[in-house]
Amino acid sequence: MRKAKVFFLVFFISVLIFPKDLFKLGIYTGYFFPKDNILKEIYGKGNFTYGLNLGLHIWNGFYFCFSGMQYRKSSKTSYTQEPTTLTLNPLNFSLRYTLYLGKINPYIAGGYTFIFFKESSDIGNIYEDGQGYSIDLGAEYKLCSWFTFDLGIRYTNVKVSPTGFDVHLGGWQAGLSFLFTI
Repeated sequence: MRKAKVFFLVFFISVLIFPKDLFKLGIYTGYFFPKDNILKEIYGKGNFTYGLNLGLHIWNGFYFCFSGMQYRKSSKTSYTQEPTTLTLNPLNFSLRYTLYLGKINPYIAGGYTFIFFKESSDIGNIYEDGQGYSIDLGAEYKLCSWFTFDLGIRYTNVKVSPTGFDVHLGGWQAGLSFLFTI
């Protein structure tokens, strides 16, 4: 209880001391289209993803951004038709530049992506992680001084070799965030 009180005290003091748009925090939902043909063959062409976004204003439109998401899809293995589930948990760290034009503000970002990969089936489980890069392009729509919609696309390139052959865990993602701006 004491930790929660200290957190809220620091939070409200920072809101008063620091300028607006210092932090952007919000929820994310989107649709992920995997790049790898084997993943598409087993799990289909894509599925919904969800997560959280956090942005820290550094200087003149530049933000350090962090996002954590989850993508999960169930299907059947190619040969034995056993049930299988793919789970991807990407963590993305990027530098974003936002061009402030008014209510609609375009942005571009580039960064580092780290993906935790898990494939579970009756045959066995595979755990792996990989790293690569990401590129984002989108626009923010400012609803009011505290709330912003963020509509964007992201391309990630991450390659792993869990069973001796390369699997591309990246791909295209289109998404929408609802951000609370402090």
